[in-house]
Amino acid sequence: MKFHEKPAYNGAMQKDLENISTIRKSADSISESADSSLRNHTPNFSDRSKSVKKVREKQKEFEAKEQELADKSLESELNKISNKVITSKNLSEFLDTYYPNNFLVEDLSKKYLQRYKVFGENVLEDQLLDHISNNLDTELDISSEESAILLKETLIASGRSQKEILKTLIETYENEPELKTFVENWKKFLELWKLAKDKPPNERKAIETIISNSNFTGNNSFDLALTEIQRNESISYDTKLQIQRKFKTTGVKTVRDFDKTLRREKSYKKQLERKIQTRNTDIENLNDEINNLNAELDKLPSDDPKRVELEATIKEKHKLLKTFNQELSILHEAKPDSVQFQLRNDLIAKLNPDGSRSVKIQSENFTIKLPSNKVPLMSDKSLRSINTAFSFLALRSLKISNEIFTPDLVDNGIPTKSQRDTSHMILSSLGIDDSQILSEKEIAQLKTDLSNLVDSNSGKIGQECLIELGVYDVTLQKVNKDQLKKALRFIRENRNKELNFKKLKEHLKI
Repeated sequence: MKFHEKPAYNGAMQKDLENISTIRKSADSISESADSSLRNHTPNFSDRSKSVKKVREKQKEFEAKEQELADKSLESELNKISNKVITSKNLSEFLDTYYPNNFLVEDLSKKYLQRYKVFGENVLEDQLLDHISNNLDTELDISSEESAILLKETLIASGRSQKEILKTLIETYENEPELKTFVENWKKFLELWKLAKDKPPNERKAIETIISNSNFTGNNSFDLALTEIQRNESISYDTKLQIQRKFKTTGVKTVRDFDKTLRREKSYKKQLERKIQTRNTDIENLNDEINNLNAELDKLPSDDPKRVELEATIKEKHKLLKTFNQELSILHEAKPDSVQFQLRNDLIAKLNPDGSRSVKIQSENFTIKLPSNKVPLMSDKSLRSINTAFSFLALRSLKISNEIFTPDLVDNGIPTKSQRDTSHMILSSLGIDDSQILSEKEIAQLKTDLSNLVDSNSGKIGQECLIELGVYDVTLQKVNKDQLKKALRFIRENRNKELNFKKLKEHLKI
């Protein structure tokens, strides 16, 4: 390590320097006196010997003091080195010096620095070394969940605000896959806290109380908070509706919920449109009133006492007009362009102008239309169509949807019976229940499972991998459903084991 700054001398060191200076002057004085004596007098040998001896003793005393000062300076420099403050900026330098290429120590150090950052305290080098030494052996035994709970309790005990606690938890654990659900919940809690800021005091207090009483380290903590909000009588219907629109779509599990949510979105859009129309009328009427008042004011003599009253009224009308225009701007901003809601990550449920329903995959810019809900007994077809969107998304990302569905789905088209049946076969073979709309967790599992059908490290295209597995017959341009089922069942049975394309291929004996 390089240190560019010289150590600052403390008061004791300064005093030592002054003493050394005094000793040096004294030694010089004695030396000068001795020399003078030798020049001006004829000294005897004994006196001169004593004088030289005295000078040498003073010189030794001076050298000893100088050495002592040097030792203190060195000790101060060493203390400064050992007490160097470690931050996120110089952490790499610290790790390169003491624990090069040790990712466990890097993770342990980052978490430790983050905790102290919250409290506004510095972490010294020897302090961090002690922490690593004491916790490195046990770090593997502490789960990320336990670590998050410990940090949360520490932050609560320190009196940190809800916002600070949530932001710290997100920053500390957002890159840990095993805490993905927790982090998503924390982000939603933070969004809920921001939403509450603009609400009336009684509603804001009620929402913030529900947030503070929530268990941030529970998988369903946010859903429980939303339930509490719906039950709370201090929170208005409009606020509850707004919160439902923003957060509750993960609870949409059936086609009935799907349609109900779309109807609610349609009602919300119409409600805003009515408010916009009403406010436009209010602004138009208010402008007419102001024009009439100004015309009346122009008719009055300059010294008429009524002018003061009219001018005050006009001023109030202008203030009200400004408020109406601000409200109108907010209403326009809040009004959605279309009737839709976020069904799952990357998927948007939409109600089209013609009354039909669809699911849009945002990343693929691809829309899957649902069968008409006006025809009896179409609920199951609609459910299968929605879940087909999830299978299609996973397969399309692997570039094998065209081979599996044969033919592939068409943009803005309704999945055929064959395509719906293929999706159902995939889900059932993997043991994923498709009697309801798939959850985020099930969608993630589906993507992970299907990724085993492709050898991503070989550089081969998806179709080549399916041919190697015997899942796709290139001559017939057709999928072998029995072989596909066999592959999917093997994947399901080996989820908790180290599974790869080679092992899958060996199992299928191709």
